Amino acid sequence: LSPGTQIRLGIHREGGLKDVDITIGSLDGSGSFEDFELGLKVRTAYPEELTQWNETFGVIIEAVKTDSPAQASGLVPGWLIISVDKVPVIGPQDLLDRIRRSLEEHDREALLYIKTPSKGSFIVLRR
Repeated sequence: LSPGTQIRLGIHREGGLKDVDITIGSLDGSGSFEDFELGLKVRTAYPEELTQWNETFGVIIEAVKTDSPAQASGLVPGWLIISVDKVPVIGPQDLLDRIRRSLEEHDREALLYIKTPSKGSFIVLRR
């Protein structure tokens, strides 16, 4: 599949099968994606990291820029982002696309479900 291709992916979540529409992205070689406006740099979680977090998908926060919306929301490098607006994220580009869409549709707010080393919780990201 080439970058830009849209597909529907079936995943198991919350006791049932859900369809998720995704757009295939491209990597810069490092697997990292950055949104300068949000101050957020993320990458694909490695299989061993997902096992450690007891998850099957998610995106790792690599960096949070000082004085950014990501920092103001309390995001921290090393945490795992599982979903945006209760829709699972498949990879870094999917995460950033969902955040941008949510910020446009929900009065400049996006609801993220994250995992820290001690717990999972929801965080509101505001632009």
